[in-house]
Amino acid sequence: MVLLEDGKMTLSDTIYTSKHGSDKVNGFLEYDTHGYGLQTLRGIFELSSNIGFAKAVTRAYKKNPQEFIDKLRKLGIDTDLQFQIDGTRNTILYDTKSELWSGISLNKISYGYFVYITPLQVLALYNTIANNGKMVTPMIVSELRSYGNPVKTFKPRTLIEKICSQATIDSAKVCLEGVINDGTAKLLKNDYYSVAGKTGTAQVLDPV
Repeated sequence: MVLLEDGKMTLSDTIYTSKHGSDKVNGFLEYDTHGYGLQTLRGIFELSSNIGFAKAVTRAYKKNPQEFIDKLRKLGIDTDLQFQIDGTRNTILYDTKSELWSGISLNKISYGYFVYITPLQVLALYNTIANNGKMVTPMIVSELRSYGNPVKTFKPRTLIEKICSQATIDSAKVCLEGVINDGTAKLLKNDYYSVAGKTGTAQVLDPV
């Protein structure tokens, strides 16, 4: 979404990922589960190509990685959700001023690593896209009652009126639907209703 909103790429722009599922990006070796070859930005999203995103983001922001971090924040991924239950954690998004920042950080952030984000915050961002860019605080209680009589009513609160342009929101919806229709989550496709979503990756500790 940052690449689109910033005018760095369009969904039809192409990136060569790899034939064999591994390639050096910004001096570091990155991996995909398969070799996807030449792909559009939309295809990179649908196939969840780490190599593709690392190449796209470093090509656009290698000279100024802080710009990429600042634009991510504008999307609201580290916004305080003001949730109704105490104890929720806010997103930790490191920037170039952090002592933990290194030469590989931009690569990793481009496909979701090196960002500490809760499932609730992920859900809030997906809901924001579905809500055409308006970010609201998640709610699990709409009303408190005593013996059936309303005591207090809670209404949705707007956190960010519009996280980006409608054109970027529309493109994000196309990509999220494409993950189900043509990408890594085709098993969720059905004949009854449309689904939008995104698969993810994880690194599992090998104790050996």
